[in-house]
Amino acid sequence: MDAFSRASLQRAFEIGALLATADPSRRIGFDVLVNDLGAQCNDTLCTPGTGPHDEAALHAMLAEIRLLAERHGQQVTLTTERHMRNWALRRLRKLLAAPDRRQQQPRLHSVPLHEAGHRWQLDSRFGAPIVLFEERGDRWVGKCPAIMGGYYAYTLERMAPDTLAASKVVIDLCSPADRDKVSKGAEAAFSLLRPPHRASDLLMPVVCDTWCEHLFPRAYLSRDFLPR
Repeated sequence: MDAFSRASLQRAFEIGALLATADPSRRIGFDVLVNDLGAQCNDTLCTPGTGPHDEAALHAMLAEIRLLAERHGQQVTLTTERHMRNWALRRLRKLLAAPDRRQQQPRLHSVPLHEAGHRWQLDSRFGAPIVLFEERGDRWVGKCPAIMGGYYAYTLERMAPDTLAASKVVIDLCSPADRDKVSKGAEAAFSLLRPPHRASDLLMPVVCDTWCEHLFPRAYLSRDFLPR
């Protein structure tokens, strides 16, 4: 684990403790997204990253996470970027194959997604289109917004069923380098990968410095993505 990973996990436990004190009935969980793809990506290219590339490095990181969690009396689950990439691509394939009931043929319907030169883009409400994946022959190459969108959608879906009556909130502490992909990922989650069923859910990417001393949150409310 690097300095940011340690500091952000420490800050997450502190935020969780504050939320639990403010509302003891609120169920709070902690998860770490592990970069097991070994790459840092944007819309146009991927470059070698610092994620754990082998099993020994991954186990060492897991041990450190568990030790830090035990010190705070917490438990932490782990999710991998590889799993989230594949999860998001499966959901996108399902969306693209959804039949149009009027024409009885596979086509995209009521989904703000379109192809531009083998790159599939989501129409953004806030700026330029968001590239989610690229077609390379028979392969689909998922981009970072798809990975993060998949992570947020997956996290909301796997929350306990008994939270259906309450709002679901995902707070993601991230580095400044991840600002673009987490913002696009939050929009992709609510716009496409998990359209909101109610108005009270919240995705909150929080950009912070290396030591997580300065926090800059941005809120995405599900009510802003409900059908109009």
